[in-house]
Amino acid sequence: MKLKRVLSLVMVLVLLAGLCLSLAGCGEPETATYTITNTTPNTVALKWIRKVKIQQQWSDIKPGDVLEITMDIHKKDPNILSVFFGGFKVGRDVITPENGFVDGGKYYIIIFRTPGASKDEYKIVPDDGSYVKPAQ
Repeated sequence: MKLKRVLSLVMVLVLLAGLCLSLAGCGEPETATYTITNTTPNTVALKWIRKVKIQQQWSDIKPGDVLEITMDIHKKDPNILSVFFGGFKVGRDVITPENGFVDGGKYYIIIFRTPGASKDEYKIVPDDGSYVKPAQ
């Protein structure tokens, strides 16, 4: 009789462990902290979006202002940082484990104009020099 109880308990524990491993959220989510500096001469706004929901937004980021953002990193649901200038979206970056942004770090917003374009574009780029802006 005790053997059946022990086996039942072991089976329940194995099932719970399997369920826990298969469901997201059982462990601590991986996080990354980003320091983002507005290096443009313009005041911009920034939105952090995940699953089509605004997680957080910042308005009136003046030239030289620095933001520190800590976010969870998800494989299925990427984080999107959108840059707005004058009320219009002018830049967008998707942060996923695959694109190398996971470890966190320092990033800055730059402004550039792609050859042949009629308006400026904004991009959030790492400060390690790995991003090369389009040739003028």
